[in-house]
Amino acid sequence: MAGGEQFASMRSISEPASLTTTSRTPTSSQTARRPARTTIIVDFEADQVVNSVALGINIDNPGDINDFYRIGKKLGEGNFGSVAKAAVKATGAVRAIKTIPIPPTKDERRLDFLRHEIKISKMVDHPSIIKLFEVFENNKKLHLVLELCRNGDLWEYMKSSSAGSSGLSEFDSAVVMQQLLRGVHYMHRSFICHRDLKAQNMLLTFKSKPPTTSTKSQPKTSLGKVAALLATATSTADNKESPFENSIRITDFGLSCNFNHGEKFYRSCGTTSHKSPQVLDKKYDHMCDIWACGVIFYHLMSCQLPFTAEDDEGMKKHIGTGKIQWCDSWTKRSSEAMGFVRELMKYDDRARISAAQALQHRWLKKRIPARKKINIKEPVLQSLRGFRKLNKFKK
Repeated sequence: MAGGEQFASMRSISEPASLTTTSRTPTSSQTARRPARTTIIVDFEADQVVNSVALGINIDNPGDINDFYRIGKKLGEGNFGSVAKAAVKATGAVRAIKTIPIPPTKDERRLDFLRHEIKISKMVDHPSIIKLFEVFENNKKLHLVLELCRNGDLWEYMKSSSAGSSGLSEFDSAVVMQQLLRGVHYMHRSFICHRDLKAQNMLLTFKSKPPTTSTKSQPKTSLGKVAALLATATSTADNKESPFENSIRITDFGLSCNFNHGEKFYRSCGTTSHKSPQVLDKKYDHMCDIWACGVIFYHLMSCQLPFTAEDDEGMKKHIGTGKIQWCDSWTKRSSEAMGFVRELMKYDDRARISAAQALQHRWLKKRIPARKKINIKEPVLQSLRGFRKLNKFKK
């Protein structure tokens, strides 16, 4: 997909442009312990649930997407569809619309990717994961209404002069990794394995202005006071700030899947440079995502990958040994950073640290000081909860 603004924008608590009702109910005994989302579409005249004939999933809105959104310029185009910038007609909120031609029924693999992408995207709700607002289907096309990320993907950024020739600073790398690992921890806790984590699947949405802790311009309301307190709380103890704060959005769930405790996968999928030895052996579990996080971290700190070769087969051979190839850039990095890579990329996936453990690693904790704790009184919390429940018309 071309660079620039890509699918997904500011995280919003507003309702979708079309009125939908959602409920979270387990669909079977296997899914009872993980979040499940069933989208019920209410047709106020017929009171029916609308299903996609092609994909066999619930579609949020059977109507014409143009009735709800003003679709603007195309942001990019790839093998599987295109992405355009759009605005909600009712509120002006900015979105990205990913339009995908529905594959013919004989192309079961493409259909399966689409089902998984939509199913998982509907289930997840986390600041580090791209937000899917709603789905339309018409004219043999699917339209996914997504959060708009304005700054391309992490891979493009690392290739640009902005990242330098030897990667990000350890502080900026820590800020990125913290967001990535929080998203992965959320997915694994929800029994979701991504299976294709890489810099190309991490979109960026930088803040337009540097963060500030000033409270002078805040409105004199309970919500304004809370916003000021939260702004203060989100600055680090030594006031260091990074352009990557709250900028990462994990995307592309086409290869993701749900899993049960102890379950193994037997299909090798993903990007070769980020595959773990177990994925290459076609017997692995959700810890393959942690290995991929290690590859991403190595790349952040050096602008290179830990395994290189002239061809795919040569790369698979190097990965199979489990021996990380340390490039010259790593001679300037701390021993703790190198230790963090080794923990994330341990050959034995049973000994590999989890996302929760990685978030507590000494390298990460040392680079990102603890946040200041704030006390929010119960009446203010109640006001926030009430505000969240307001629909878009009241806001």
